[in-house]
Amino acid sequence: MIKNISESMKEYAEMAVQFAKNFFDADLDYSEDSLQKVDEVISAYRSGQVFDPKELTPEQEEDLWVFSKMIGGYVGEVIIRNLGGNWYTRKLDDLNLTIVLQIADQVEGSPPDMVFQCMTEPFRTVEAFYEEAKKSLSVH
Repeated sequence: MIKNISESMKEYAEMAVQFAKNFFDADLDYSEDSLQKVDEVISAYRSGQVFDPKELTPEQEEDLWVFSKMIGGYVGEVIIRNLGGNWYTRKLDDLNLTIVLQIADQVEGSPPDMVFQCMTEPFRTVEAFYEEAKKSLSVH
């Protein structure tokens, strides 16, 4: 049976909860406050460094994308539970899709892409992404 993107992202979110507990003894409860713990997990996973995508092997890049989908799934589920939203995919080209979260029918973003950016660019955080989404909703 083929899963839809919402089911897949919920499964990734549950994987993130287990991952955070097993490897970093962090309890993720889908609250807004848990996003600070998510940033701590990301920082620990990066070991204080950022990854340079140009220096990654294909296997390392794939591992980073799996991690990004897992943590991004969790961040998206926090957004859905606290602000409202729906997952969907958007076709980028003939071979690639991107995972998008429409937040409260007003704002779009890609939590997995945002997590990937947190891993590859300094000073990015999931808390900032969440706060920006909240601020965007209050503007509409």
